[in-house]
Amino acid sequence: MKMHVSIKLHEFLRRVSDRAFPTFGVSTERVGQALYNELCDVRPDLAARMRGTDMDPFYARHVEDVRYQKALTFIAEEWNDDTTPVA
Repeated sequence: MKMHVSIKLHEFLRRVSDRAFPTFGVSTERVGQALYNELCDVRPDLAARMRGTDMDPFYARHVEDVRYQKALTFIAEEWNDDTTPVA
């Protein structure tokens, strides 16, 4: 059984950044893929709502990609720092 603790939006974004742009080595994920996969780990409910829409960032290669920008906006609007659990 997984233990849940709160995660703040800024911590989630740091984890996405660490995943997409590792300090050492090269990421094996696109930036949008890193965002989506981390969201699946932390907030699968939000990931499910984004999947297959015009804000699905999975195939975005750059942070400037409109899908990535739409995903960030959606996540920021839907995130609640007081109630967001993380495994």
